Amino acid sequence: MIDSRTYAGPPVMTPGAIAGRAAISELEKLLAMAKGGDNSALRSFHQIACNSVEILNEHYPDFAASVLKWPVVMPQEKEARKAVAEKAKRMDIGAVKAVAMGRPEDSAYTSDKGFAIENLQRVSKARYLLRLSEYDGLNNHTVGELGDDGFWTGWCADEEFMAIAFTGTTEIETIDQTLLIVIRDLPDYSAVTRKQWVDVIAKVLKANPHLVPEIIRERGLTPTSNTRRGDPAKSALRRILAKVSAVPDAHT
Repeated sequence: MIDSRTYAGPPVMTPGAIAGRAAISELEKLLAMAKGGDNSALRSFHQIACNSVEILNEHYPDFAASVLKWPVVMPQEKEARKAVAEKAKRMDIGAVKAVAMGRPEDSAYTSDKGFAIENLQRVSKARYLLRLSEYDGLNNHTVGELGDDGFWTGWCADEEFMAIAFTGTTEIETIDQTLLIVIRDLPDYSAVTRKQWVDVIAKVLKANPHLVPEIIRERGLTPTSNTRRGDPAKSALRRILAKVSAVPDAHT
């Protein structure tokens, strides 16, 4: 999302986002009353949280593959609580299993998993911003209009947008307009389009070497020379994303 601390233009919101903001506002009121000692407000806050989690678990369990966190409600009964904890431990959250061979996986950016997942998210975010701004490579036009609800339906794909909203959010510093349009035109990520995404992410990393950790970059060098044995970044992407079915915390 655009960082509201640096972007001063009018907001762009969908009906769902507007409804979500209204719901959060009401929850904040409940939380404020709970912090003030109102136990009924605290109970209401807790009940809403439990109901929301039950709805997610019952009707939208597959949605866990596209988010970074998944809530659980722990029952009071000991055996039931153990069953919930065991299920959560093995759940496919953020499109990657929580455990591998019984051990937690390393999600740091310097690990293959963290590197691949974060760059999948990075390019997904870039694609979202480029589409939102209707980027066409000119960087000099204004898009959209002010709707009846007071929210702007587009953004200015100008130099300020690219420098602050795009580069500042994605850390993609390239100004290669051809590559940016390729990112913009990527189809939705899926098993069918995975190879296309891997190829584009690898191109983004090649154009932005500051995004590749040294530990991964050095993996491509032979022990006795600076001759490369292949692209280690692309190899990590290909291997890890082969198990990833959706973009965690995806933008639309």
